[in-house]
Amino acid sequence: MTGAKGRLLHAAYELFSRFGFAGMSTRVLSRQASANNAAVVYHFGSKVGLYVAVLLHAVDVLEEGADQVSVATEAVPPPELSPAIEQAFRLLARE
Repeated sequence: MTGAKGRLLHAAYELFSRFGFAGMSTRVLSRQASANNAAVVYHFGSKVGLYVAVLLHAVDVLEEGADQVSVATEAVPPPELSPAIEQAFRLLARE
């Protein structure tokens, strides 16, 4: 995902995992993503919509990674998936 929507989603991963849903400010998010504060509502409908998008994106990344893992291996996820996996677990653990 590119543009403001992609930057918001990327920044939201970090901020939701660090501060949780209640502690994450959309103003801080917008600033970190170099996007207009209204972009959250435009692209995701609300902060809740953004949260759902982050979770769904994490699930997509995990599913893509699971498809790549061979049964013959020790089922260790590829290194590029580690940040997404860690963030998904942090988000699930907090909420």
